[in-house]
Amino acid sequence: MAQMVNQAKTENQVNEDHLAKLVQLVKKAFVQNIVLMMVAFSLKMVLFVDCHRLLLSLTDNFDEIYHSIIYFSLMLLINE
Repeated sequence: MAQMVNQAKTENQVNEDHLAKLVQLVKKAFVQNIVLMMVAFSLKMVLFVDCHRLLLSLTDNFDEIYHSIIYFSLMLLINE
């Protein structure tokens, strides 16, 4: 019984670590692109370029974000 409790705690910690990493990636992409858009706006540049950069940075991290979402969805289904 104690082993099952320890295993559940370990799995929860792994889940929390994956979630924290996912949140960190999204925050990083968001903050970087907000800064780019603010600079572009202050310089009166066309925001289309920065929107394109936003899309590119999100697609750079898309695979990792996508796999994390699938992982957590499966964990939720398994735990139900």
